[in-house]
Amino acid sequence: MKWQFRRFHSQLLLFFLGLFTLIQLLGFVVTRQLSERDAHLRVTESLAIAGGVLEQQLVDRNTRLLEAGRLLAGDFAFKSAWSTRDTPTLLSMLNNHRNRLGADWMAFVDLDDVLVADTLQLDSVGQRFTHSALIDEAFESEGGEASGILFIHDRLFQVIILPLMSPFHEAWILIGFELDHRLVHQLQSFVRADLSIVRMDTTPPAVYVSTLESDKQVALQDSLKTHSFDNQIPQRISIQGDPYLSLAIQLNAENNIPLFALIQRDMEAILAPYRQLQHILALLFVAGVIATGLGVAILAKGIAGPLRKLALSTERIAAGDYQQHISSDRKDELGQLTHAFNHMAKGLAERDKVRDLLGKVVSPEIAHRLLSRDATLGGEDRDVTIMFTDCHGFTAFSESRAPQEVLEQLNHTLTKLTHVIENESGVVDKYIGDAVMALFGAPVEQPDAASRAVRAAMAIITTMQGREDVLQVGIGINTGRVVAGNMGSTNRLNYSVIGDNVNLASRLESLTRYYGVSILVSEYTREQSLEITYREIDRVMVKGKRNAVSIFEPLIGETSVALLQQHQRALEHYRAGEFAQALEEFQSLALAWSCQLYSIYCDRCQQYLESPPEPDWQGITRFETK
Repeated sequence: MKWQFRRFHSQLLLFFLGLFTLIQLLGFVVTRQLSERDAHLRVTESLAIAGGVLEQQLVDRNTRLLEAGRLLAGDFAFKSAWSTRDTPTLLSMLNNHRNRLGADWMAFVDLDDVLVADTLQLDSVGQRFTHSALIDEAFESEGGEASGILFIHDRLFQVIILPLMSPFHEAWILIGFELDHRLVHQLQSFVRADLSIVRMDTTPPAVYVSTLESDKQVALQDSLKTHSFDNQIPQRISIQGDPYLSLAIQLNAENNIPLFALIQRDMEAILAPYRQLQHILALLFVAGVIATGLGVAILAKGIAGPLRKLALSTERIAAGDYQQHISSDRKDELGQLTHAFNHMAKGLAERDKVRDLLGKVVSPEIAHRLLSRDATLGGEDRDVTIMFTDCHGFTAFSESRAPQEVLEQLNHTLTKLTHVIENESGVVDKYIGDAVMALFGAPVEQPDAASRAVRAAMAIITTMQGREDVLQVGIGINTGRVVAGNMGSTNRLNYSVIGDNVNLASRLESLTRYYGVSILVSEYTREQSLEITYREIDRVMVKGKRNAVSIFEPLIGETSVALLQQHQRALEHYRAGEFAQALEEFQSLALAWSCQLYSIYCDRCQQYLESPPEPDWQGITRFETK
């Protein structure tokens, strides 16, 4: 089931707040992604620069060590001290030069790879120097020099090795700087990043030195268990839940030991300004939602208020109250709509006045048809039941009373007639003096039009039998094909029906006086309303008609079946020319059923007994007057 808003205010508010929220969220997401991408790019670039600085620092330190070592190797006193082979003398000299160079370790190794002097551990003298790979590299080099990172006495050193020539190669001089906290903190000041030196072939990976705090170093060891380094490609490593972008640079360690300098930047710290910006955006978003809500509420009130007035006034117009006017000084579309509404209401009020006035002149159905847009001259053939009523004795009534009294009585009678006709969905076509012409089945088609017309006629007679009604009516009804439509001129229309069947209904109404009955219907009407009990009156040929028609009287109230059967037998004798038998039956009926009709038939039978009719006589009564 489709959900719909009940208030325009809510719809407008939800639309704009939803649109604003969507745009803001989209902007927030895009800003966040761009910020993180920019921060990642900046950190990646800074790490690459830091890696270059670190490598250059190591190269520069190697260069300085080699230059210092070459000077020592060529120093006469240094060579003289070596020639003594006195260990204390050699250690004293090495410590003196170590302090002068700022080195952390110096040693002498003879050509048999035996330590002659070692400034770190005196008890190692005479032992074999275990880092033969570095000596082999020096032997193979062009100048007899080499450098590398060695693990000496479980400490990490950047070491250079060069030959002592006196004048021939007699020993190796080793000078080393320890890669310790001083070094990494010094390098940190250059690269502006945390620096750790880690060894990856141990379990867990060993962090030898780091600028990280001790607890973070432990967390780093745990994180490195699941990482492997690809040189020059930054990776995200989580330390205590914080993401660190890390660049691993492999160091030239002996025996290709996987030793890395790990340069790291805390992404949370880098993103802190962006996070602050996001917080500001979030506050702006909240403020924007509030401002948008207030603005839309004010805007919606300015729109929904006039719309509610228009809707309320429209409902009142739909209920028939056309006296609606909305005041507005707006010049926008709502003002134009209000102006159009007022103009429409005024037009509807005027049309309602016309319809009301027209409805008093003609029936509402005809008024509606005349007011419809397709009200043009022309008509159509259709089956309609036509009723004519006329007030009997109206002329005599008018002669003996004042005009105002006559008019009041006539209006009283016509009002009653109209109510009864309309109660059976009949349509008053026109008032002709004291007569009424009514239609059943036009302009609105009715399948039971004939029955409705007869019931209306019977109700009229019953209603007019009241004591306050001094006027009585006669009613003629006929059903048949007529031309129905708008007639008149191009600037004045009248919906009506015309044709022989209309004339026949009018003639039947006139015959009610002659036969002394209140209602006469044609055989065509009777055929379509057989549920009503009828008494056949005669077979007549009215003025202007070439064909005879049987006419009937609908009987009001209960009637003896025996009398109706006797009535029918009398008519059969009469039409068969058996006037004596017919006279006897009619005289008997006159005694049991007092009415003018049987006096007429008794007189006719007496006349035909005295002067028989023509041989081709068919029992048809001809009327030459209307």
